[in-house]
Amino acid sequence: MIIIMAFQCFMPIYVTFNVPFYDIVGTTTAYLMYFALIGDILVNINTSYYEKGKQVKNRKSVILKYIKTSFFMDILPIIPITIDFFLI
Repeated sequence: MIIIMAFQCFMPIYVTFNVPFYDIVGTTTAYLMYFALIGDILVNINTSYYEKGKQVKNRKSVILKYIKTSFFMDILPIIPITIDFFLI
């Protein structure tokens, strides 16, 4: 959680001043933040939910619910880091 909060603090600096993210926080910390965000997505994909008082464990239903609700909010912070790490 602390890593994700730190990432949210550094993202405006990255976007505003176009400074590579790993120059701000260091390469090791940047990769740690990147993998923490990916780990968060993997945990959320594998977490069941309750619907009408019953726990839904069906994998397809869980993944579809996650994609419809919060997947895009989780993937947005990963896009700039991926571009910065792997394409530039």
